[in-house]
Formats: sequence, structure tokens, C-alpha cells
Amino acid sequence: MLELGQPLHAFDYERLRERRIVVRRAQAGEQVVTLDGVKRVLSPEMLVIADASSPVAIAGVMGGAGSEVGPETKTILLESACFNPVSVRRASKALDLTTEASYRFERGIDLEAVIIALDRVTGFIAKLSGGLIVRGALDTGFRQAELRTIQFRLSRAEAILGTKLEKKEVIGILCRLGLGVRSRGRDLLEVSPVSFRRDLEREIDLIEEVARVRGFGMIPLAFPGGKLKPSSPLPSFKAERRAKRIISALGFYEVVNFSFIGREVFEALRLPEQDPLRRAVKLLNPLSEGETCLRTLLLPSLLRSLAFNESHGAKRALLFEVGRTYYPTADGSLPEERLKLAAVAAGLREEFYWKGGKEEVDFYDMKGTLEALAQSFGILLSFQAGEPVPYLNPARQSQVFAGGVFLGAVGQLHRVTAEQFSLSSLPYCFEIDLGTLARLERPERRFVPLPKFPAVVRDVALLVPEETQAQEIQRTITKTCGELVEAVRVFDVYRGARIPPGLKSLAFSISYRSSHRTLTDDEVNALHWQVLERLREQGWIPR
Repeated sequence: MLELGQPLHAFDYERLRERRIVVRRAQAGEQVVTLDGVKRVLSPEMLVIADASSPVAIAGVMGGAGSEVGPETKTILLESACFNPVSVRRASKALDLTTEASYRFERGIDLEAVIIALDRVTGFIAKLSGGLIVRGALDTGFRQAELRTIQFRLSRAEAILGTKLEKKEVIGILCRLGLGVRSRGRDLLEVSPVSFRRDLEREIDLIEEVARVRGFGMIPLAFPGGKLKPSSPLPSFKAERRAKRIISALGFYEVVNFSFIGREVFEALRLPEQDPLRRAVKLLNPLSEGETCLRTLLLPSLLRSLAFNESHGAKRALLFEVGRTYYPTADGSLPEERLKLAAVAAGLREEFYWKGGKEEVDFYDMKGTLEALAQSFGILLSFQAGEPVPYLNPARQSQVFAGGVFLGAVGQLHRVTAEQFSLSSLPYCFEIDLGTLARLERPERRFVPLPKFPAVVRDVALLVPEETQAQEIQRTITKTCGELVEAVRVFDVYRGARIPPGLKSLAFSISYRSSHRTLTDDEVNALHWQVLERLREQGWIPR
């Protein structure tokens, strides 16, 4: 075995029932005591060597104690075989038994060495112990090793090794390795590997042998050639980098969390059972009980980071994360990935110092952050009421759209959700689809000259139902006067004395300007009157 790599086994011939052996599959429940003295239970997947009645060895792994050669042995039966590597490995693993024989059989042995090794051992026995050899051998299932010729190109070897090779020298190296070599032209050799070199399968294997025998020190040292061309970053990477730069400049700090969450966060976020965000990809080998699936949204991890800061006395925190969320696919392949951006803000708007303000962050800080981010992509956002997000305060939330495409939601965290995450504050937060925002990017930038003519400003206050959105009124005013309305801004919202229940007062400042001439008072008055009439038609009452 050590000389030729071929394991063999010797049986006490007299201890074999009917003086014969057969190779077969083990029967369910069969047992054998191996040479190490352990009784082992066999299964039908295992190959055994048996006598006329029971197994006497586990094929390719270990012999049995029942047929072991001892001092009283007079006649032995030598067995030399080539077993299927997969079968031997399965039996070895199932029995938790690794031997020198199984180590070699699992990796494959030389088919043609079976008889050679048997003759070699027989010769040793006759020479060293004076044993009498019975002529002949039983050979069952012999199969000639299937060896093919390999094309060896000198030019290819020189290109791989980076050095000049002489054909005569290469032929000499391959022949000394015991390989058959035939010249087929100036540049081509046909090489026939021997049976014991199972590792020689391709041209590159032969090139490696030539380099090894010739000496790796003969290969000259040189830096690889070629020119490196800088590649353009992926659009998603550019969007991610830009978003991080903008939101960091607004005072937020980036955090990086694991992509794993536990299903308990869905309960903490108060998501309904049919919510698509609950359909998370389950992990086969989770790191912990609290990280059993891939995240479908970034906010839970951010809220935990915020709670960690609070527990360490950091009451003011502005945090954001850019990362990917994962969703199962219909065909069960790799999950769908989406690039998201989420942020949370709690505490004072500015760092505390002797002259600083003491205002806390609110909805409009987060709204302004989103608008600044979208502006860098050349996009104008719109904020509209819609289906309430369960983990946000129903009175302080809004859905975010870009060109009619839904991006996400912004608002104040719901009190119940805050308690679930052990938060003492009610932070404001948002989560949007950054990948969608990047796809909507308008790379062109339009510049207009500064206005040459003065603007005329008129104010109007309206009594409107509580559910009316200021954006809806702004669109109506702009549509009524077209290009002559430069800007419409909300400057006051009032609820209280003299305002009927269910109504609120919204005050707007309307800026009229023409880019070609100065507007007269009469023209502005006429425009403003059209606006008032249009607002009345919509049911909004000017005060």
C-alpha cells in the first residue's frame, strides 16, 4: 500500500466458510466485528466482502476480526481490488471509520496496479517467510483504464510559463515521468498519461509538470503586461454615494446594520398579516433566534440603533442607513434586492450650545431632507395622504411620490411602536426606495436668468375642510393663472376660535410675475380675482 498506493487485505483461508469470498451489498441489520474490536451495524448502501454466510470485511474500509490472520494461520487468501470511491466514502462516513485504505480508495486508485500489487506482495511473502505460492489468480470484473491522449502545444506552454522551451527537453521530461510521447509536428506533441497519473487530464496539467521538473526557478520574473482601463461605477453605486453625501451634509450620521431581522419586528411595527413586508426570506442557518430572516425594510434596525443611543444618554440622534432589502421570488430563485434609504431623527434640531435654539426636530425637518435629496437627482417630490402606514402616527405622516411614482412614507413613529422598541421619544422617520429614485433621475439641468421685472404679492386665507391638502390648493392656483404665478406658499395654518369644527384656515402667499414686462395693478387684481373665483367654485371659502 505504501509503495504502490494499492491497499490489500489478507484473510485466514481456513476461517472462511466454504473457503470462498463474495463481494455484495450488506443486508439490513447485518453486523460485523472489525479488526479494531468494534461491532458495527451495516446498511444496504454499504459494500462488503463476505464468505458463504456472513460479512468478513467492509469493502475498502477495514477487515473483520472473524477472518483475521493470526500466529496459527497456515493458509491465507490475498484480496486486491479497486472499489468505487463514492461507495467507500459513504460507508466510511456512515460508520465514522477512516482508515489508511479508505483514505486511498476515496481518492481513486490505479486500475492497472491491482494485479501488480498482488504479485508484489506475493513475492514478498515467498522471499521473506518461505511461503508456498498457489499458482494463478481469480480476476473478476477487470476493466482497462480509460486513458486518452492530450494535445501539448509548445507555443501554449511558452505563453503560460513566459519562457522559451526546447522541444527535445520537453519530450525528455515527459518521458522520464513515464508518459507516452509522440511528435505531431513542429509545435505539437501527443501525450498518453499512464494509469497511475489520474491527475493528468488537460494540457495545463502537462505544462505544470514540465515547469515542476524543469524548475520554477527557471521561469523569469516579470510584471504582467496590459493596460488597466478604469470602469464606470454602476448607477446604483453612484446613487448610493450621492445620497450618502447629501444626507450626511444635512447633519445625519450613517449606521451599518446586519441584513437579518427577526419576525417579531413585524409585530412591533403593527403590520397586518397580509402585508407584503411580512413575506421575508427565511434563513436556513440563522445566527441567532432574533435574526431568522432577511430584512424587508431598514427601519427596525435603525430604531434599535436609536434605542441603543438613548440608553447611553444620547437624546439627540440623527441616523440614516443605505442598504438593500430582500423579497422572495415566485420561482424560488435568489431573492429580489431593492436599494433603500431610511432615516430617523430625535431630540433637538441643533447641537446644544449657549446660543443655540431649543426646537426639536419635526415632520418638516424630514420632509426638507427628502426634498434636498430629490433635488440632487433633479426631481420634485410631492407629499400626499394615502393608506395609513401602521407604524406611523396617523395624524403626522405622508406618502412620498416622484412624478406619480410611489417612493415611501415619512412621519412620526407611532407611540405603540416606540414602546415596542424601548424608545422614550417619538422620533420622526422615513424610508424610501432609493433605486426607484435613481431610475427617475433627470440628468439635465435647466438654468434661467434672474428675473428683470418685479413681482407682485397677494395673500389669501381660506376656510377649508380639515382633510384638504394645501398641495391641492396650490395646484389649483397655479393652473388658473399659468406662467404668471411664480410661487404659491403656505404661511399660516389656524384652528381654534371662530373656526367651525371640522374646518381649518390656510393662508397662502401668491407671487405674480411676468418674465417679459412689469405687471400693472389692474392686471394683478384681475388675475387675483380669477383665482378667488376658482377657489370658490372648488368649495373653498376666502376669508
